Amino acid sequence: MELVHPYVPKQELFVEISAVKRIRDGIQYAQNIGSPVQIVSDPGYGKTTALYYLAKDMGGVYCHVGQSHKSVPDMYRMLLAACGIYHDCNYTRDLYGVLIRSLRPSEYALEHEPRKLLIVDEIQTLEATAQRELQNIQETCNLALVISGNGTRLARTKVDHTAWKQVDERLGMKIKLPRLDRQDCDLMGAAYGVEGMDTYNAIADFGSRTNARFLGRLLNDAKMLTSGTGGIRLHHIQTVLKAKPDLTNLQLQQSVAA
Repeated sequence: MELVHPYVPKQELFVEISAVKRIRDGIQYAQNIGSPVQIVSDPGYGKTTALYYLAKDMGGVYCHVGQSHKSVPDMYRMLLAACGIYHDCNYTRDLYGVLIRSLRPSEYALEHEPRKLLIVDEIQTLEATAQRELQNIQETCNLALVISGNGTRLARTKVDHTAWKQVDERLGMKIKLPRLDRQDCDLMGAAYGVEGMDTYNAIADFGSRTNARFLGRLLNDAKMLTSGTGGIRLHHIQTVLKAKPDLTNLQLQQSVAA
């Protein structure tokens, strides 16, 4: 099965903004306590980038749910592929069996090793019964499970409503990611090579009005204007904003220029 590979910035541009710290806290909770953790935010708050790199740094498994993974058997196939587990199974019960045998820890591992980290992003794409089954796998295999998404749910039947209730009852922690603050914007600016207090003020204004994704794009475009010969200055930021003539950016441009 093909896995979804989300776009994330280069690792050297990944910084410990407030959202990353909150996600790190959630991962530690899942590893220490063993209950699933849910990360919720609107798009653009940096959750996918944070989850991707934190999974990589902590030796965990990262899965990004696509439309082809939303049913129970396809969710099994996604997990098997993400974990690098070979199989030639076609039936749901066989997929489940291979997955459990591969992920269930030994008695020694239960006593002496940390829980294996499993991060499932864009969880709202999974059907209700698949989310419930994911939690069954977490409990059976004693995984540190972190799920993430925008919080949207679609319940079409009584079975869905029952499944959602069971999913909620088994969550250990739910974390809503914060918006960018001044320190977050400064950290992102430093990673991209921003220079000058006026430039930092401008990107802080922009970041507080938008989100991490848009600020990252602004900084990336501004960095390209430097041609690698120096840091990002205010005129680079203004040039990028002038090239994006939608209403939001015009308002921000006026604020930056003020």
